[in-house]
Amino acid sequence: MQGDVAVTAVEELEGRLIGYRDRLPVEPLEYAALMERAENATEEVRWIKDQLAKITGREEGRSAKP
Repeated sequence: MQGDVAVTAVEELEGRLIGYRDRLPVEPLEYAALMERAENATEEVRWIKDQLAKITGREEGRSAKP
């Protein structure tokens, strides 16, 4: 599902931000704020993916009933 792709993409972005920390021209406080936002975005995308999976599962269950 598209949700898995989105989660992977956001996790990769978060990983790249960690990897490029020493190369980014930001102050420590700016970097901390950036990482907090990236982590929040990752969690939100995971939550959306999980909610879509629940909804899809319920819909599949309804359509399988006679």
